[in-house]
Amino acid sequence: MSESPEYVEEGILLQPGLFGRLVRAFGGVGCAFFLYFLILYCQDILSGIGIVNLGWLIGIVFGVYVFPDVLTLGFGKSWNRKTILFALFGIALITASVGWVYYASPLAPPFGIFIFVWLMYTYAHLDFALLLASIIATPGCEMRSIPSLWARITGNRSKEHLCPGAFTPIDGWEAARRAK
Repeated sequence: MSESPEYVEEGILLQPGLFGRLVRAFGGVGCAFFLYFLILYCQDILSGIGIVNLGWLIGIVFGVYVFPDVLTLGFGKSWNRKTILFALFGIALITASVGWVYYASPLAPPFGIFIFVWLMYTYAHLDFALLLASIIATPGCEMRSIPSLWARITGNRSKEHLCPGAFTPIDGWEAARRAK
């Protein structure tokens, strides 16, 4: 993942075909399921203790991985990845410390509330972007689907971004298969 987004002009990246759109939709459905279970088990997470669970830990690790791109690419800003992660871990440390002081455990409601709100935002934004990208066939990174839709509505041009994940290679593979 790059430190700052490198955008290309609209129309340079390959449009996703059916398979690329289905993969994006599948990712959106996966995020929706994660959000469903996050809400279903919110009491455990908000208490702080429920976070110590392999499923939630995997969701947290993936969330940490995608969060800088959700912010930078989703909002079109050039925020430094390390700064975002430093702030994220700083807030987590502060909320765990507050839990330690008031509840005698870092896995207490302040930390649980922070994790819950952060995961809800990260996965809701990612979910919406993935589902929208599958519907409007956003080329490259799914996080550019919201700015792409806005550009279409307002009649402006939008910048595109190579997907730091798997979508750009999938779109290239699909385009090569269509060309045969």
